[in-house]
Amino acid sequence: MRIGWLGLGRLGLPCALVLADRGHDVVGLDIADGVMDQLQFADADPLRLPYLEPGAEALLKKAIAGEISFQAAGGLQDLVDRSDVLFIAVQTPHAPEYDGTVPVPAETRDFEYGYLVQAVREVARAADTLDRDLVLVIVSTVLPGTTDRLIRPLLSRRISLVYSPQFIAMGTTIHDFANPEFLLLGSDDHTAAALVAQVFQKVHTATPMVCSITDAEMAKVAYNTFISMKIVWANHLGALCDATGADADAVVDVLERASVRVTSAAYLRPGMGDGGACHPRDLIALADLERRAGLDVSLFHGLALTRDEQSLALARLIKHWSDQTGLPVALLGLTYKPGVPLTDGSPAQLLRHHLEVVLGLETEVHDPYTRRALALKLTHPKVFVISTNHLEFRGQEFPRGSVVIDPWGDVRIAPDAGVTLVRPGRR
Repeated sequence: MRIGWLGLGRLGLPCALVLADRGHDVVGLDIADGVMDQLQFADADPLRLPYLEPGAEALLKKAIAGEISFQAAGGLQDLVDRSDVLFIAVQTPHAPEYDGTVPVPAETRDFEYGYLVQAVREVARAADTLDRDLVLVIVSTVLPGTTDRLIRPLLSRRISLVYSPQFIAMGTTIHDFANPEFLLLGSDDHTAAALVAQVFQKVHTATPMVCSITDAEMAKVAYNTFISMKIVWANHLGALCDATGADADAVVDVLERASVRVTSAAYLRPGMGDGGACHPRDLIALADLERRAGLDVSLFHGLALTRDEQSLALARLIKHWSDQTGLPVALLGLTYKPGVPLTDGSPAQLLRHHLEVVLGLETEVHDPYTRRALALKLTHPKVFVISTNHLEFRGQEFPRGSVVIDPWGDVRIAPDAGVTLVRPGRR
């Protein structure tokens, strides 16, 4: 079976490489300017991708060496001609003001589907020109109803459609793609769904879950925003614990035993808001769906606004300690999650916005992953804020006289270190 993959960005390329590494013949293409050149489908030493994704460069080197079957298509028609199953993983972006790094705009907005629609339109034209059958698999995140509304009308009867979003995170894309909790296949064509399930049998043993395309579209954004909801809830719990004298970690130690109704302890502990290229914008898009559906209460818009308010509350706490001590403020971390250099939708950037733009407080930022240097030496006392919970910060030494504000509860400081440790919501 020949596999095509259209959209070789930070998500698409690692996934396509995994398929090739597991024995599939894969041909890939990206129509964005310069992407194919960046991938260097030729001898290159040293080989460098324009982003950090563990394992991706090693797999690409195997492809260049001919150890796995992953080739660059000569164009869109060549891609379609060499594919039995074609995955489309192009972006469905939001404008920058909707990405979670600044407060949520008053007006909600759906995703931008122009790139996806154009990609599908061109694939459909190529398939018609070549007069061949094709199973088309949409990977891109969309709101429910979008595939039926915008994608299906573009296709001939010879193209079978499957919606199969992947539940992955940047920085762990290869691991997540190869070790999913389940395989989601949205389709009303059971033969096509079975063929896509067969593709993944070489990758993992996860159970395929087949449902309608609309159900699968909703499941994807429900999955993402449920994580968002858990994080917002966890931070709200931290605020309530702070107000009542309870300890959030002790409370969660109880709740995590409720494995039937609470289901897991993931994302339950207070920290900072969620981030990344998906979750903050998914909240806004689902808020727009609520509005169009005529629902009286917007849970998802409320979650996004609550995420903003939690960030502002933390900023006010930081300003309080800065005003009280006269110390400047330093944010430790700017990326949206530990161990990666990505700042998409970063709650640390949102916090910086609240400190500088809303409260007028100057800040400095130290992040070992954006500076490409993992060692951090702090020399002068400041109000240090653990704004990204990088593992490197857990054993960090702080200058005597400093205040350390740790929303995550990860930092440990010796009692005689002369440092004030503030852990909101925790004793």
